[in-house]
Amino acid sequence: MKITIPYKPRPQQALVHQELDKHRYAVLLCHRRFGKTTLCLNHLVKKCLTNKNFNPRYHYICPTYKMAKSIGWDFLKYYTKNIPGTKFNESELRADFVNGARISLLISMSSVTVGLIFGVSLGALAGWNSKYELVIMRLVDMMLSFPGLITALAIVAILGSGIENVIAANMAYQIPMFARLTHGLVLSTRPNTYVMAARSVGLSDFYILLRHIMPNILGPIVVQGSLLIPDAIMTTSALSFLGLGVSPPTAEWGGMLQDGIKWFRLAPHVMLFPGGCLMLTVLGFNLLGDGMRQWLDPQLRIN
Repeated sequence: MKITIPYKPRPQQALVHQELDKHRYAVLLCHRRFGKTTLCLNHLVKKCLTNKNFNPRYHYICPTYKMAKSIGWDFLKYYTKNIPGTKFNESELRADFVNGARISLLISMSSVTVGLIFGVSLGALAGWNSKYELVIMRLVDMMLSFPGLITALAIVAILGSGIENVIAANMAYQIPMFARLTHGLVLSTRPNTYVMAARSVGLSDFYILLRHIMPNILGPIVVQGSLLIPDAIMTTSALSFLGLGVSPPTAEWGGMLQDGIKWFRLAPHVMLFPGGCLMLTVLGFNLLGDGMRQWLDPQLRIN
């Protein structure tokens, strides 16, 4: 997305911008009509918009609050007015740029990836070795006896709000889902002839699981992961909507919906845009999961 800011630096200012991009720290020595405030504020905005790190924060320091309010803050609002979704906090002199998609996708992808690793490992161990099956699967059944949102609410109520805790809350439901699926797939694959032949020649259990069983059960696991991503996005948004998920000023779709409730009559688009993005993202991942299931399932391809 291309964003145009109403700022055109003079030749001397453009040179300063180039030098600031090369150094982490810099000291400017220039006359009082050089345009230091507009230069620094626009460079600050540029860094905020181009930073690829997670949830970056930048600060502009003025000698007094009055100067920050009358000079720095007015310039900041003027130069960022064309950035879609920007929220201004007048009491804290803070501008928040919208990045709800980044936060929601980061949380969902991280939780599904870690949940897949641990869940598949536990499910494969339980399906291959009967000594661990009873303990692991009873724990899985106990965790799945509660709805995923209730489990997530309990975890964030104990650990507190925050991105890391929301990821842990999603993982608490996704790990047993992957474990149960993998356990059933390993049990159905273990009696096959090629697995028995591999055991007869003395191959290790780890090698058989990794080389002969996992490639044959990977399709349903990948499909399950693609279908759990929208579930994690909805859970994250629900927690943020209730005030238990991602804390402000970090933008997240659920928190943006909660903030837009009080403006629904005057400005309904404040709720409609994050709600629409949430709906389209969840729908897209569900369609992706259905497509992957049809592509990876040989029986569906034949039919």
